[in-house]
Amino acid sequence: MHSTRFEIAGVVFEVTSNDADGIQGISEFYDFYRIDHSRPPDVIVRTSVEAGFRGRDAEAPSPAFDTREQSDGSIAFWRDDAEGRLWVPADPAEPVVGEFVAAENWGTEAAVRICAAAALPRLSGFILHSSAVSIGGKAYVFSGQSGAGKSTIADLLVGPDKPHRKLADELLLVRRDDRRRWVAHVAPFHGMQGLPHGHTAQVAAVHFLAHAQHHETIPLPEQDSVAGLLSNTVVYASNRATANAILDTVAEFVEDVPCFRLNFARDPSVLDVLPIT
Repeated sequence: MHSTRFEIAGVVFEVTSNDADGIQGISEFYDFYRIDHSRPPDVIVRTSVEAGFRGRDAEAPSPAFDTREQSDGSIAFWRDDAEGRLWVPADPAEPVVGEFVAAENWGTEAAVRICAAAALPRLSGFILHSSAVSIGGKAYVFSGQSGAGKSTIADLLVGPDKPHRKLADELLLVRRDDRRRWVAHVAPFHGMQGLPHGHTAQVAAVHFLAHAQHHETIPLPEQDSVAGLLSNTVVYASNRATANAILDTVAEFVEDVPCFRLNFARDPSVLDVLPIT
């Protein structure tokens, strides 16, 4: 078996696979996060590549998986070229364990994402479908579904003539640190090239995007903030305990971090209406 260890947002992953290419394939994105210390893992990922493997047909559109909670509390997930099982213990001190088999070596990276999304809410964190920009050392997060303008607004706010730094284009890791600050972490996932891996910034605000003719920020009450975050939190496989952990974490987040609806035109002057402090 081949293995590697790395740490993302303070969460230690231990990944093993029967396929050397599967482990090597994630190195391009995870090398910066590799660790050698003996701290017990928070997440254990076991993957297997089997040429010609055929999973079950899924109703969910590719690349999503069908999922179902099992009688033992684990979560089964599958599609026609891969399937697996995820165990999420009630005690956060015990590791999340994922077992995954796929026809090709891309399955190793997919398994890491699935396990990360399940493990983070137990540890005061979550993965958000968003872009983010570091402005004055604080992370300003822009969330929405595909086509909402996440990449557009991030590109408007960064550039060679601006001191701002892009932290995310599509997915962002958010976790509360030991000082109870909510911190944005650059995601190492496949497709996140060109971002400053290892960079973090305290989250200043979250903006839910809407295209408009003029810029306007509208403060949201906590109830609407929770609803917006839940609709954009990334969950690949979940059971009731995981869903409750996500809800609790998001509810705590909105108590500390202001959320807004941001109506914006495709113009860099949108920076003028952001509540930058």
